[in-house]
Amino acid sequence: MEAFKRHKRALLIVLLGCLLAGVPALYYLRTSTSRFAVNFRAMVKRYIQTGSLPNRPDLTQGLVITRETVYVDGVEGSMPENIGDRDVKVVYETSNDIRFCDYANGFAVSLPASMKFDFSLSPRFVAFEGHNARLIISKDWTYDRDVSGYIEYYFFRFLLDESYREKNGIELIEHTRERAFERLTVRLNDYPGRFDTYTYLVIKTGTRNFYFARLKYPYDDKEAAALAQLVLDTFIYFNPEGVARYSTDFYPVLPDNWTPETRSLYERLAGTEEVIWGIFTKDVMGEGIERTIPEIEEKIGYKFPIILAYTGLDGGFPTEFMERCYQEGRVVQMTLQVTESNNLDLFGRSPWLELYRTGDDERIREFARAAREFGKPFLFRLNNEMNSDWVSYGGVNNLLDPDIFIENWRTVYKIFEEEGVNNAIWIFNPNDRDCPPNAWNGQAAYYPGNGYVHIFGITGYNNGTYYRYVTGERWREFEEIYDRIHNEMHGVFGRFPWMITEFASSSIGGDKVKWIDRMFGCIDKYSNIKAAVWFSYADFDPKDNKTVSRPYWLDETEETIAAFRRGLAGKQAKLFP
Repeated sequence: MEAFKRHKRALLIVLLGCLLAGVPALYYLRTSTSRFAVNFRAMVKRYIQTGSLPNRPDLTQGLVITRETVYVDGVEGSMPENIGDRDVKVVYETSNDIRFCDYANGFAVSLPASMKFDFSLSPRFVAFEGHNARLIISKDWTYDRDVSGYIEYYFFRFLLDESYREKNGIELIEHTRERAFERLTVRLNDYPGRFDTYTYLVIKTGTRNFYFARLKYPYDDKEAAALAQLVLDTFIYFNPEGVARYSTDFYPVLPDNWTPETRSLYERLAGTEEVIWGIFTKDVMGEGIERTIPEIEEKIGYKFPIILAYTGLDGGFPTEFMERCYQEGRVVQMTLQVTESNNLDLFGRSPWLELYRTGDDERIREFARAAREFGKPFLFRLNNEMNSDWVSYGGVNNLLDPDIFIENWRTVYKIFEEEGVNNAIWIFNPNDRDCPPNAWNGQAAYYPGNGYVHIFGITGYNNGTYYRYVTGERWREFEEIYDRIHNEMHGVFGRFPWMITEFASSSIGGDKVKWIDRMFGCIDKYSNIKAAVWFSYADFDPKDNKTVSRPYWLDETEETIAAFRRGLAGKQAKLFP
């Protein structure tokens, strides 16, 4: 608490200095990627999000403790005299249960002694498993003063929609809204697995801070279901102390069955010291590869070794296109999105949820068989940007449960193995910003495991300012975007080669040419980034689907072409010998 008071005093001093210095100083603190400015923004965010919670009470009150275990930064140890920036968690055991105390996230809760805990993703949530149930608890915050309205839209809008539930076989059992909490319970009908029932708890604090708990358990297990009430009855929240930290060990485990050519491609990509560039254009498998891409390449004097393409469940594996690219010395980053509507009907039937029920899909098997028959190496990106609410396979519209994504990813991986695919390099690719921006929905929560991922994909766009009065979006320089990604994710995914699987800059709201020049000037400082793919197309305003809201075209003007020509001058990486 004393450390927090010092931070508060420092914050007030800096803000006073900025007021005296004027607008330039405030702009610097908001936009600069210097260590001081980044730390200052983190301090401001922490103050806003935690400053109004109560002080920590006596967490042992009423307990007859038989054992006390302290964890510091994920390792068993002893209680430090000064928590500082450490991640401290304490487990008090009694004859009947445990009380789990999370100083960094500011909560304590009592649970059955049989529950085992996992805080490897501590900045996101703490997970508990046992008593025939799985529970996660996260500390969250909303920019909206109306916490209940925020929860209803960003968390529950799919589960509360009768049509969505009917199309996806979901039964609404309970929805209770109180001043201090909200509880929602649903059942996934016809699911053969163990956890078919979900209870979601939102514990309100009277501020913009709230806590989210997701409990899943078998429908007929009343003792497991009662855990939700136990959480509500024993939950204590307080002002966080210390800093939540990851304690993970994520790294790529390469398949034994890769073809020699596939392994060689991976090694060249992972070992390159020069960023390898790729591109996506409209109708990439037709007019794009036939004319648009060659014309851009002629103008900039660079042949793109990587081509980005997409397909859905009903699109199949584009063998002819893949073969053409291979013959031209290119590798395809093939993106399979498990959707039947190109992610346009988010309230419709979710094929991702259906895969979770059945554990198989013949269309995926057909895709895998065609990939095996193609035989040449390719980059395989499954269900990108899953930590968002604009895709039908995301966590928000699939029971708010990233575990479903993990299980399905492993299912698809197993299908590929069963069909003999030995030429696919798998890319795990969340979006750079979580939507909703809440802890349970973070990138690492969707990670399927070391044996299932070979490249960490990152996506960060400068969207421009077209929607500034709708979503508050603003102009973001490349360095600002990727400094933040590096700072947040390098400690978790730093052992992977990284690939910017798609990115671009809009031209609305700033100078796109200068953005490109600055991008080329700083991209080499991120040693993990081995490849980058420019998304040379556009977003359109959904009001009419005609008005361009985010013009991302690489060849938008002669000046943007010239900027790329300058940046790529003298470079020509090759992925195939």
